[in-house]
Amino acid sequence: MTVTDLVMNLHAALRALVPCVERVGLPWKRPDAYDEWDNIAAALYQALVVEPLRFSLPERERDRFSLPAYDLLLPSYADKSIIEVLPAESDGRIGAFHALGTLEAPFDVVEWRAVNRTGLPESERLETIPLESARFALRLNANGISDTRVDRIAIV
Repeated sequence: MTVTDLVMNLHAALRALVPCVERVGLPWKRPDAYDEWDNIAAALYQALVVEPLRFSLPERERDRFSLPAYDLLLPSYADKSIIEVLPAESDGRIGAFHALGTLEAPFDVVEWRAVNRTGLPESERLETIPLESARFALRLNANGISDTRVDRIAIV
């Protein structure tokens, strides 16, 4: 399985929940979404993306493995591994996955943040690209953003 497969599985889960949360009047789309939806999305991200990545690592690395929380801006990513957003045409920047956003269809864009090699954000601004044109890889933490990129994982 690839890291892209994990993010696409998250995408499918989020989309599948839209009718369920709409039925009970729970807003899911920004700017109307609040804590209830944020908690659901964060739990799905943790279960469907973070934990499979954690358990694909050698056992000695699992305890210190940490990804940024879903949909949360951090002042620094230096002590985190990141899911790197790999657009079809890269401009050379490192893009840290932030969340899936909605432009035209539910969760059709990837929100990401440019970070430098030390893990500091290049700006406060989130960038977006269409989900259909993105790929993803895991960049492991090495006291800053490392060059070690993992595309494929084994699900155990």
